[in-house]
Amino acid sequence: MARHLAVLLLTALAACSSQAKKSEAELATLTEWLPGRYDNVEQLRGDATRQAVVLQVIPFYGKPLGKAAFYLYETAADDSRRVLSQRIIAFDVDPEEKRVVEAVYSLTEPERWRDAHQNPDLFTGLIPHQDLRPMTGCALVWKREGERFVGANEKARCRATARTTGSTVNVEMRAELSPGELALAERAFDSAGRLVEGDAEGTLQRYTKRGSP
Repeated sequence: MARHLAVLLLTALAACSSQAKKSEAELATLTEWLPGRYDNVEQLRGDATRQAVVLQVIPFYGKPLGKAAFYLYETAADDSRRVLSQRIIAFDVDPEEKRVVEAVYSLTEPERWRDAHQNPDLFTGLIPHQDLRPMTGCALVWKREGERFVGANEKARCRATARTTGSTVNVEMRAELSPGELALAERAFDSAGRLVEGDAEGTLQRYTKRGSP
């Protein structure tokens, strides 16, 4: 019996190690593909009802946050001075589940970091517990599907404050990444399950990569 249990334990440890190595390799590929300058001009061509945007994904040294950290800086496509959003995301491999996870943070003082897309070294002064506000329960889990990665969070666990109403909402986030495209969707729902913010159909906004960051 003891020998049988030992064999089962070794088999489980080997499977765990194999999954961890696979996730580490996937994380390396994902964080290699992600940085860049993107826009959704092509998707919105001919649609005057929505704002075309430029999204820059800038890597920086953020070891306290995870194995890889990025600054997401979004501006209007027709006016780079009009900043629409700023966010920090960080990737790691979950030590228990052995899967790639993305943590999401807002900046407590966004104005302080507005030039960080041009000078990522500004983040050497980042103090996570002071400068970042984590979106608790909103981590996205990523997995590879063929020639792309897909990520999603658990809406029921992700609680935040709605930008438009100031009320507490559940946030649903989905993402896809391939070497030439990043697609994102984010929706907010009230306690009754009614859509508060975001596209009713949950359509992914598709950003075409235009170059390096």
